[in-house]
Amino acid sequence: MFYQIHKTTINLSVKVSTNAPKNSIQTPYLTDERLLIKIRAVREKGKANEVLIAYLSNIFDIPQRQIVVLRGLTSPQKVIALHGISEEKLRQTLGF
Repeated sequence: MFYQIHKTTINLSVKVSTNAPKNSIQTPYLTDERLLIKIRAVREKGKANEVLIAYLSNIFDIPQRQIVVLRGLTSPQKVIALHGISEEKLRQTLGF
């Protein structure tokens, strides 16, 4: 499973692909048990992480301060914490 629930936090395992034509979550969603997210930014000096957090904030409708990269700051494979989001909202937003 690409997510784990810890009280009021959901941890997402993601693989981020940079230099995409647009920000998107790919379908099928999973690649190696990770959610595949494509973003427009380049992997340079944290810009990709900033764009990723802004994109997730927008699609899940939560403030950016509630999204934290727990692991993988410099790697395409990341674990991201979404604070204050329910499993229902996660599933509804992703459409499954």
